[in-house]
Amino acid sequence: MKKIILFAVLDLFLMTLAANAQTIGTPIAEFTTKPGKVSRGSFQIQNDQLQPVAFTIESYSISFNNQKLNYRALDAGVKVELSQTSGRLGPKEIRRFDYKISCDSIPCTVGIQTGLVIGRTKDGMQVRIILPHLAYLNLSKHPRQDTLTVAGILTAQK
Repeated sequence: MKKIILFAVLDLFLMTLAANAQTIGTPIAEFTTKPGKVSRGSFQIQNDQLQPVAFTIESYSISFNNQKLNYRALDAGVKVELSQTSGRLGPKEIRRFDYKISCDSIPCTVGIQTGLVIGRTKDGMQVRIILPHLAYLNLSKHPRQDTLTVAGILTAQK
């Protein structure tokens, strides 16, 4: 149990550092569900800057290979409906994004990535950061723990 809490705190800390004045609320969601059933969730994005930022939101299927997180196009049978896929956040604005996920096959892990344009380089190239939100769907009471144990990232709890 301590490893799970430590892993969640470490995930949150790393994402906050990488965000550079942008934050995401609830970076991880867990759903105990059956195949084909719709799971509803949400997350928040906060723009801590004093200028507006453009954003895009995309969804992916997630797999773990050699203990690494891999994003890929949504698998057949995985449906993700987002309340919004692009837009602009005003200065200091916090916005909530709702989603619905259904998977024909369980367990299922979905990644929702929010990309924010936070500035430009001296050469004029846009600087974009990616803030992830992961949703674990499984039949068990601990979808995330079970998925990471099967992937070999966590050891089984006794």
